[in-house]
Amino acid sequence: MGIFYFPTDFVYWRTIKEHEHVKKQLVAQIEENIDLFTITPNITKGLATHTTMGLWIVENNPKIIQTMVWDSLDILLQELNSRPNHRPIQVNNSFISNCWFSKYEGGDITTVHCHNIDTASIVRGNKLYKGMFSFIYVINDENEKNQTEFIKPTMASTCASERSDTRFKTSDVEEIREGTIMIFPSSLYHHVNVMCKPNRMVLSGNIYSTSE
Repeated sequence: MGIFYFPTDFVYWRTIKEHEHVKKQLVAQIEENIDLFTITPNITKGLATHTTMGLWIVENNPKIIQTMVWDSLDILLQELNSRPNHRPIQVNNSFISNCWFSKYEGGDITTVHCHNIDTASIVRGNKLYKGMFSFIYVINDENEKNQTEFIKPTMASTCASERSDTRFKTSDVEEIREGTIMIFPSSLYHHVNVMCKPNRMVLSGNIYSTSE
């Protein structure tokens, strides 16, 4: 007797202990580059930087990116790959191709979307990298609860008993708030519910990985 678990979606979260230092650095960069923020169709009234700003963010904040993203990804993979009968996720090298700041005002929402459309495969150094993971880091948020919600549509369900969309409301988890990074498959749908208070700031990005 046995059971084999097919790969499935997940949302991993972790509170960054160095958040106050990270927040100070990133907020300063946001304020210095506020002219780079423009209206985005994904946020009702809020602003965001272009995704090509990602290289600038990564190159100028190597210690922050290491603590926030790479350390978190290592912990996530160790947890997933430690489970018996679970096909391991092989990742040898990764890089961030694009990331961006978003700034929300009161009453803002984001529409339902996923990032896999924007994360096609990339050849780098004769190796094929696939867009595998996306992340959201909550830099500043004065709202009582985080409003990001993840969705697995019924038509993409991997559970025989599910007859409706599977939803994960991060507002139900007390520890998911300012200072938290969330990592999830780039194909996972998500959106942000209504902001009650303004000045929510997040850093989002896409991670490309290779198993070669």
